[in-house]
Amino acid sequence: MIENERVIFETSKHYEYAVYPSGEVTKIWRGEIKRETPLNKYIDDGGMLVWVGKRKLYVKSLVANTFMPDQYGRGDVIKHINGDIEDCSVNNLRIEKRDFSLDNRSYTKVRVDGVEYKSIAAAERALFVSHGYLSKYFKGQVSGKIIEGRKVELVGE
Repeated sequence: MIENERVIFETSKHYEYAVYPSGEVTKIWRGEIKRETPLNKYIDDGGMLVWVGKRKLYVKSLVANTFMPDQYGRGDVIKHINGDIEDCSVNNLRIEKRDFSLDNRSYTKVRVDGVEYKSIAAAERALFVSHGYLSKYFKGQVSGKIIEGRKVELVGE
């Protein structure tokens, strides 16, 4: 991949929008004289973003979708290797599968009262709890009153 290789990801009546492997996002005026200007970047809880028309796009997702499509898929988490959320270059992004917890161990199974289920979703169905409840329980976001009296635990590989 060439370092200065830009990819046009959207086109409007007057502009083309491009992204570079460095994480730079620009708009190019489509008139007689091609004029390219960088888009203003903003930071919120999700990371660095740009506005393309009326849509906000996260730069890290745009870079990953464009330059790392074989590694990045729906539900994956994008991490910044150096910890700097403003550095959205391809070399600074790492794709992690969502089934990794905060301690970076892979958990795919759940044990409920000694019975092992192949996934969190399967355990939720067996317990008759709503989708996502056990994920929130394991993250400490819900108290677990619905499953009180049961021994529910993640099983590492």
